[in-house]
Amino acid sequence: MGLASLDIKSVSGKSSSPPGGLLNSSSSSNLSVTTAATVAVPAPTNAMSGSNRDCGNWYTIISGDTCGLVSVANYLSLFDFYFLNPEIYANCSNLDLGVAYCVEPVGDIRTYPGYTITSGVPTITVVPVSFASVNTAITTPPPQSGFHYAPSYLPKAPGTPSNCNAYHNYNVSRENDCSYIAFLSDITTDQLIEWNPSLSSNLSSCSLQSGYSYCTAQNNGTTVDASNDCTPIDTTEIVSGTSSYCDWFLQLAGYESGEYMCEDIETDYSVTASQLTTWNTWLGSDCDTNLYANLLVNETRPVCVGVNASEPIGSAAPGPSKKPSQTVSASGTKTLSIGPTASGEVAGCKQFYTVKSGDSCTNIETTYGISFTQFYAWNPSIGENCENLWLGYAYCVQGPASSGSASPTAPASAPRQSGIAANCNAYYTVAGGDSCAKIETQYNDAFAELYSWNPAIGNNCQNLWAGYAICVGVS
Repeated sequence: MGLASLDIKSVSGKSSSPPGGLLNSSSSSNLSVTTAATVAVPAPTNAMSGSNRDCGNWYTIISGDTCGLVSVANYLSLFDFYFLNPEIYANCSNLDLGVAYCVEPVGDIRTYPGYTITSGVPTITVVPVSFASVNTAITTPPPQSGFHYAPSYLPKAPGTPSNCNAYHNYNVSRENDCSYIAFLSDITTDQLIEWNPSLSSNLSSCSLQSGYSYCTAQNNGTTVDASNDCTPIDTTEIVSGTSSYCDWFLQLAGYESGEYMCEDIETDYSVTASQLTTWNTWLGSDCDTNLYANLLVNETRPVCVGVNASEPIGSAAPGPSKKPSQTVSASGTKTLSIGPTASGEVAGCKQFYTVKSGDSCTNIETTYGISFTQFYAWNPSIGENCENLWLGYAYCVQGPASSGSASPTAPASAPRQSGIAANCNAYYTVAGGDSCAKIETQYNDAFAELYSWNPAIGNNCQNLWAGYAICVGVS
């Protein structure tokens, strides 16, 4: 048996000698200065112990995050992110899932103690020197062209062309994931993958490989024709309400939010706003908001930008069926639903809520005074981590009289540690990558409660075991 976070540093905070040493955050001389908040906000309970508490904003790490992606998503230079969180190793190998890190300074970060961008720069004193007069009668050779910098590149990756205008070397001490490299090179991930066919088309696993260089700019004068930039996609990722006739998709990346919007798609792919929303009915009447709704910075989403000639004009594949605006049960209870509903919802639901932009499971639970256990039991399609909460869909927020309480027994297939509270009436099976902070947030529990109901996990959550059922609620 192992800890839940097998590939992440223990949350207990015990330090070890980092591979390659800690990042020296006071030795750079080529940095961008991050904009800042005006006042510090309280540190959350899951904040990293070594992060600077004079912080204007905190971000909790989720699966798939890297230091590069977090800094880009929060408009923070990578150097400043390391400075505000000095416990992070230089190669970002100890980023903790479920733990919050500081992503915004208060005021000018250059005023923080220990922050400098000039450390180590030598001072040169030029001593005046006298020279003899020059004999102008001496013939001098014509001027030379001077020194031209020739960058040194590693061998090109398999399939990478040799006529590119610029390349990027794999660097063991820096970020190498494709999204971050594309951002640095001011190109799209589609271009990076097209020019370097050895890279994975799955952005979650796409990364430069050791010992190679990769094309990051085509020769001057070369333009990328979006009309020929058709992207292979995973059909399981197609959003419900996308035209079934679609045979041309754009793979939208979450980190492009706010930069690449509906109007840009219409221009690049020569489609009208009406065509875009007809082929992607899930965009609704607010295209820009729904385009990136619930899409994380490291996730992608296919958008239909072309259909085959057999499709009737203006048609689209039917989305999920909508419930009537109001039905009345035999007992006289009114059931309301103003949006499409996902499969698997509890029968006899008494009240529905339609998800709006910015909603989360947590604020819906707070609004309707329910627990996540109840919300998940009534709406299993949302997933154990609320990863499938869809914008515009209606979810049950008041179950039938016989529903809504968690099972009083743990799953038969999940073992339990000793000492669990006798009056436990809700269990959760720990998954790989889980942390106490993540589970507390999901079930609205405090760590003191989680520890009192599950004393075997330890007072620092050091014994949270993957595959074991733990108590997350009592009667």
